[in-house]
Amino acid sequence: MKLVKRYFNPGVIIFVVFLSVSYVLLFSYSTSPLYPYCYGGDSGGDSAHFMTVGKAWAAGRLPYRDMFDHKGPLIYFIDMVGFLLLGSKYGIAILQIIFMFFTFSSIWCISQLAHDSKTFGISVLVLSGIAMKVNYILGNTVEEYCLPFLGWAFFLLFRFFQKPEHTHDWRWTVFYGVTAGVCLLTRATNVIPIVGGILTVCVMLIVGREFANLGQNAVAFVGGFVLTILPFTLYFLANGSIGYAIYDIILFNVEYSRGVLPWFKDTGADTVIIFLKSFFLFYCIFFAGLIYFSKRNWIMGTTCIVTGLLEAVVFMNNQAWSQYALVCLPQIAVLMCAVRSAIEDEDSSIRFVGIMFVCAIVMFTNMAFCERVITAKDAHRAYASEGKRDWSTLVKRIPAEERDSFVAYGENDVKDLYLITDTIPCYKYYMIQDFVSRFSKTLQEDIKMTFDEGNAKWLLVDKESHTLDDLLQRRYSLFDENERYGLYKLKE
Repeated sequence: MKLVKRYFNPGVIIFVVFLSVSYVLLFSYSTSPLYPYCYGGDSGGDSAHFMTVGKAWAAGRLPYRDMFDHKGPLIYFIDMVGFLLLGSKYGIAILQIIFMFFTFSSIWCISQLAHDSKTFGISVLVLSGIAMKVNYILGNTVEEYCLPFLGWAFFLLFRFFQKPEHTHDWRWTVFYGVTAGVCLLTRATNVIPIVGGILTVCVMLIVGREFANLGQNAVAFVGGFVLTILPFTLYFLANGSIGYAIYDIILFNVEYSRGVLPWFKDTGADTVIIFLKSFFLFYCIFFAGLIYFSKRNWIMGTTCIVTGLLEAVVFMNNQAWSQYALVCLPQIAVLMCAVRSAIEDEDSSIRFVGIMFVCAIVMFTNMAFCERVITAKDAHRAYASEGKRDWSTLVKRIPAEERDSFVAYGENDVKDLYLITDTIPCYKYYMIQDFVSRFSKTLQEDIKMTFDEGNAKWLLVDKESHTLDDLLQRRYSLFDENERYGLYKLKE
C-alpha cells in the first residue's frame, strides 16, 4: 500500500487503465473485438496456435498429452481461462488488459524513481507504448504475459541500485524467483533482461562479504521459483501428462534450438536493417549504460552493459522474430531515466548527449509507430468481415456431426482453421507437422504413428506436403480438392 500511495494517485491510475484498454483493443489484432475475424493464423502468428490449445484445454483436452506445442503452459492457461470467461477470444483480451495495466504501472514507477514528475512519467509511458508496437505483433504472445513480472523486477533492481545498501532485501528476491518461474512457464530465455541485474546484486554482496545475506537471497529466489512452477507441475503429475510436458517444453526445445540457424549467419543488409528497427528495445540498454558511465554511475552502467551483452547472446543465436525483444520493454524506461539525468547534468557536453538521445528516440519510435499504425488500419479493413481461406469451401463439406473426427495437415495457413470453424482437432499434432518434424526424429516418428494408427474420418492435407501420401493411398479416398488442399475421407 505504501508503494501505491507514493507513486500513484487516482489520475495516474485512470490514465494507465485508459492506456491499457486502448492498447489491447487497438493493437491486439488476434483477440480484440475490433478485428472479429482475425486470429493471426493466416499471418503466420502464434496467437492462433495458443488459442487453439487454450480452447481445447477448456474443453477437457490437456496440453502436451492431447495437444502438442513446445511453449510453457502459462500461455495456454491464460487462453483457456479467457475461453472459460466469455467462450471466445474476447475473454483473452480482458486478461491482456489486466496484464497490460501492471506492465504500464511498472514503467510508470521506474520513471518516477528517476524523476518524481507526472509529465515525465506520462512521456515515458507514451514512448514505451510507441516503441512496444514494433514488437507487439498480433498480441497474445508469450512475451506479453512476462512483461508485468519483468517490469516490476526491473523496478526493484533499479530502486536498489539507486541507493545501494550493504544487504539486499530477500523479500524482493522472492519476486525475482517468481519472475524466473513465469518466464520458464512461457519461454525460458524470456528471463534474460533481469539476469544482469541479479548478477550485479550477487557480486555486490560477495564483494561486501555479506555471505549470509547472499544465502538468504538464494533461498528466497529458489522459493519464489518453486512456488510459481509447482502448481503446474502438480497438475500435470495428477493428470498423467508430466512426461509429455517435459518432452515438449524441455527436450524438444533443446532439439529445436540445435536445428535453428542464427539469423546473422545467412543474412544481407536488408535483414540487418530489419533487425535494427525491430530490436531497439534490446540494444537501447547499451545507450543507457554509456550515459550512466559518463556520469560515473558505475553500478548502473555496468549492469546495463552486462544485461545488453547477455541479451545479445540470446538474440544473436536465434531467429530474428521481433516479438522476442518485447521482454526488453522496461529498458526503454531505464534509457529515458538515464537521458533525463544527462539533461539535468551540470556538464554541458553530457547535457548535449542527453538532448541528442531524446531527439533520436522520438524520431525512431515515431517512424516505427507510423509503419505499424498503417498495419493496424489494414488489419481492421481485412478482418472486419469473414474472409475466404483456401480451405474454407472444403471444410464446409464435412458434415457438422463428423467435425469432431477431423484434423488438418498443413503449415501456417491452417493455424486459425479450428478457431474459425469452431472445431477441436482429433489428433494432438494438428498443424505445422512437417515444420516441427524437421527438428526431431522422435517427434517425426510419433506424428507418423499418430496418423497411421488413428481413425480420423476426415483429413485436410496441404498438397505441398507428401508425407502422408502412403497413408492416404491405403486408408483414405479423395473427397474433394482445390489447387492448394485435398479433403480426404476414411475408407469404410
